Amino acid sequence: MELLVAMGFPARLAQQALKLCDHDPQRATDMLLNNPPPLPDETEPTSGAAPFSSPVEVDEDPLKELRLMGFEESSARGALVAASGSLDLAINLLIDEAGASTASMSGGVVEGTVAAASSHVEEEELEPPEPPKKRAKQSNRVRPSSAECATASHGRQDPPDAPSDAPCDSAASTLPSLAQGLCFGPSAFGRIERARPSGGWLELEQKEVARMVVASVPSARHLRGQRGELKVTQMLAGIHKQGLWTFGNASSPVNREVWPAFRFIVSEMSKLEPLHPKRVNIFTALVKACEDCQQVQAREILRIYGDLTSQTETFEQQLKYSLIRQKEVALNHFITQQHTGCDLDHTQVQPHQQRVHLFSGYVSQIGDSFGLDGLDAAKSDKFLPRVLEELERKKTLKSKRRFLQALVREMSVTEWLQTLLADINNQSVDADRLINRSGIFQWVQANLSVEAAHRIFYDEDRAEEFKGQDPEKPEPANQYQPFLSGRMLVEMLMHARFLVSENDPGWNGPR
Repeated sequence: MELLVAMGFPARLAQQALKLCDHDPQRATDMLLNNPPPLPDETEPTSGAAPFSSPVEVDEDPLKELRLMGFEESSARGALVAASGSLDLAINLLIDEAGASTASMSGGVVEGTVAAASSHVEEEELEPPEPPKKRAKQSNRVRPSSAECATASHGRQDPPDAPSDAPCDSAASTLPSLAQGLCFGPSAFGRIERARPSGGWLELEQKEVARMVVASVPSARHLRGQRGELKVTQMLAGIHKQGLWTFGNASSPVNREVWPAFRFIVSEMSKLEPLHPKRVNIFTALVKACEDCQQVQAREILRIYGDLTSQTETFEQQLKYSLIRQKEVALNHFITQQHTGCDLDHTQVQPHQQRVHLFSGYVSQIGDSFGLDGLDAAKSDKFLPRVLEELERKKTLKSKRRFLQALVREMSVTEWLQTLLADINNQSVDADRLINRSGIFQWVQANLSVEAAHRIFYDEDRAEEFKGQDPEKPEPANQYQPFLSGRMLVEMLMHARFLVSENDPGWNGPR
């Protein structure tokens, strides 16, 4: 009973539920949330008293609020009764119930899921990203935010192994051995092309946007941004209405990209349940961005939009987009090395010396050639003139080619191969993918050969090619979907010139 009381249920109500559920805490919790029992003195009337039969009444205003957040009426009513009418506590109880169900479906704790069962809402720490090999088992994928990229590891070196033309055994087919002697080729760089959303999203009131956010991230109700001036829910609702105000009106170059992208994101999230892991992760990222400046918010919106729409691009653009994270990590590592104090706040360093604006400065200069996202937003950074003066003072762009070569050295071919295999070979039915599997067969057939197109599928006769991969073979439900070996993936990437030999005479790196 102590557990149920700690979750906020009245002691007498908890005791009655445990009694009716044979002292099973889980069943008692379900009963308290969905169909609270009457109290003992209501079921055992005194002499002359009428038995309790009327339903428990709750205030209709908080009930309506919970219904607008997407919760079922019966569950919402039960949670309000258990919470003695407290709206915040009722939200926590509903999240606790739905969160347990979500964790059961996804096989574990979902990144960004909000903790419940307390009298106040606290935001859980996000779990660190798993190694690429593990991602094959994840059901959802969202590219790490720019802030996460800024603190990621750098300078990974591919360990030496057998040459890539060695006989096809499990040792010679490991990704480090296949990557040995290869580097990123010309197709891995260049401008990121993306179609802008052209409409079709829901027309929502600002208060509806705020309710959607709170339903998925309850802590957002109490958080403030813009140096404490506005609630983050107000900020997100304002972006939905007119875009990011610091970049001008809705027709400014940045808002012509950011505003429809944000509306598209909200419209897509409205199709999901409030505590769907994907919706929680995305709204959590947006809430965190609102605690930073609007440059970060623009970057985060475009990142999320890119994740949601990358599969609609050509196969080559999907591959190029899948490299953005590595490129951002490389650039952030360079900024850390060259700009001491870049992560101090505005009370200690000038804005043009802070990471977010330094990042914009570099993107404005190399975004096209290196292949980074958010070029228009970077060029509209209000501190850009001062940032460029800072870069000139540091002489970091004195030799652009040498600068780009330094960034490329921070990128890992092996890690990219791991990421692509984990994405393409993911066996989860509802996986969010960077690469659209349906286009792989057509691309290989058109660019390699009909025979090669059949090698994108698993074949027992080539089982040795797949040894050491995770998973090593597709599940029965996916046996007719592409399932690549590392060897086949490298062959495709070399043909598309995303990877080339380190001694390739026709390639000297991005310029």
